[in-house]
Amino acid sequence: VRGATRAPNVVALTDQFNDISGWVVYNVVTQMDLKKRAALIRKFIAMAEELRKLNNLNGVFAIVAGLSGAPVHRLKRTWELVQKDKRANEAWEQQLELTNPQSAFGKYRTAKAGCRPPALPYLGVYLQDLTFIEEGNNDKLENGYINFVKFRMVADVLGEVRQFQQHPYNLSPVPAIQEYLLSTRILDEEKLFALSLTVEPRTSNARTLK
Repeated sequence: VRGATRAPNVVALTDQFNDISGWVVYNVVTQMDLKKRAALIRKFIAMAEELRKLNNLNGVFAIVAGLSGAPVHRLKRTWELVQKDKRANEAWEQQLELTNPQSAFGKYRTAKAGCRPPALPYLGVYLQDLTFIEEGNNDKLENGYINFVKFRMVADVLGEVRQFQQHPYNLSPVPAIQEYLLSTRILDEEKLFALSLTVEPRTSNARTLK
């Protein structure tokens, strides 16, 4: 509650990220038809490609989070079909590489540095950077002086966020799509995983429809 009061926009963007990821998972695990389920995953991969072209890196991360989460990741038969599509498979590998947390999200940071505004960077990396700065540096030095190095690092992170805020997108809203996304049913992880087991059970007696 305190965080929501002090940083309502951060909380709102985080909630939106989770809603998009959940929306991706829900659509995949509620599709009983194997081929249609694979087609849905390819559609989401294509969607992430378009978001990347728009420099909406936060959106790319949200879709990848949904597709790589346990309920969808475990759908072996579905992914086997997806991987037969060379273009979709290559795009997915590139998206996994972009969102890979190795080397402190090195690939992502390189991509972000090459973005020309407008752009929407991934909020999670900024929050991680601020957390590391806060936990790894004292507010004051041993002599009691203010640790200006720490606060300069914080200012650098916030300054970069501010730079992206100066260049808004010039996109036309589509009310029908907005209404659809806002009305999407969001389930918790346990229920989504249960649905995943329904479409592709752990046993060999799969009930997935061809």
